[in-house]
Amino acid sequence: MDVTAGARHEPFGVSVCSGGMARKLIGVSPVLRSLRKPQRGANLMARSHRRPLRLTPRRRYGGSRLSTALLVALILFGAFYIAKNQGWIHVGRGGKITVPHITLSKPPVTTAQAPPKVPAGHCDPVLMRHVYHPTRLTMLAACKTVTGVIDLIRLPEPDGDTHVNIRLDAGQEGLVHRPGVAPGSSQDYTNTRFQHGDLVTEAICQHPVIQPNAKAACAGFHDAIKIPPVGAHVEVTGVYVLDQDHGWTELHPVSAIKRIGGDSLAG
Repeated sequence: MDVTAGARHEPFGVSVCSGGMARKLIGVSPVLRSLRKPQRGANLMARSHRRPLRLTPRRRYGGSRLSTALLVALILFGAFYIAKNQGWIHVGRGGKITVPHITLSKPPVTTAQAPPKVPAGHCDPVLMRHVYHPTRLTMLAACKTVTGVIDLIRLPEPDGDTHVNIRLDAGQEGLVHRPGVAPGSSQDYTNTRFQHGDLVTEAICQHPVIQPNAKAACAGFHDAIKIPPVGAHVEVTGVYVLDQDHGWTELHPVSAIKRIGGDSLAG
């Protein structure tokens, strides 16, 4: 086949093919086909610049939103748990939540003296006069002495009291369980569910009172009982009561607390 038939001759012996013939030669010749590849790659690069690839799937954004929501829920739950255990909010029967009105004003400065020390194993009757709303406490024993290890000392309460959890020595389990019911059941005292199985003890009027309905009870009075550190083995004497609002048993108020031998780490 004479390929020059469809070409026109130009000076210097160079022939230029017509459009149709050139397209046929490009389709047949491997060399000419290879010349077209860079142009195709350039087109792809140009498209990639116009439409950048998404390396991160959109659904990961939804996952991050879910993680944020769970984190917020966890923070709110933690704040509620701390507020409830510190007495900043109160959850009553039926799940009703009440928040006492709290003011940051300091109580008036007094020159009240600490109450006189009472003999070991005896309760000071004067202390009950400084318990706010004493009707919320049901007396189970006028005076009780227990031994155990200090498991937890809570932050100062809004009513000025110091809450000290005592992990009782063996043989005193009946003080944190209601007689005749299964320990830890819904009918039992709530010491197991809310106080780690400890007996709550309260030394009253030891800190500034910021709870309005407790200010009158502590006015002009300060209890200077010294609280040993966590892990100390102690003997505690006080009025044995049931806290009707929370459902757990307590020594409230505490008349005496002293350190005895055999300290251990609270666990």
